[in-house]
Amino acid sequence: MATNHDRVLVLLTIQVFQVLRKHGKRGKGGANSPPRAMAAYQVLNKLPVEVRDEIIETYGLPGKGSGSTFAASQMVSRALMRLGRLGLVKYHYVTTVGMYFVVADRLIEPSYQVCAFYQLTDKSMKVHELQIQDDQHWGLFDAAGKEIDIIVLNGPDRDEVEE
Repeated sequence: MATNHDRVLVLLTIQVFQVLRKHGKRGKGGANSPPRAMAAYQVLNKLPVEVRDEIIETYGLPGKGSGSTFAASQMVSRALMRLGRLGLVKYHYVTTVGMYFVVADRLIEPSYQVCAFYQLTDKSMKVHELQIQDDQHWGLFDAAGKEIDIIVLNGPDRDEVEE
């Protein structure tokens, strides 16, 4: 049985994918340039304001000194990891020393010394819409509404990545 946390994660995963589609597109080089990479902090900040503010209200403001043990950016990281399990994003780690992010008009210093940056995969460039069909089945659809793939996610999501 899905918990409220699980339902929030499903809806957030769809929202996060839309943010990446809008802000994580390829650079000016077109098909020859790689997709832009974004940290969970940046994705959180680019969510629709009402969604972002609700996630922050529920899970806490992220960053060093916030006092949150499980912050809004970590919820976004879980959504990004789920997109990774769907084959729609890949990630790599960078050091956060000297790095700051803006979230909800606040300057945030990361809590950890490393941070994942997420990029759309080539597969994701064909996907226009995600649909959850039940707790495990995700449908991937193109711009014409044609089904590209149905993916079954078995088992719990991994929470290995911090924001």
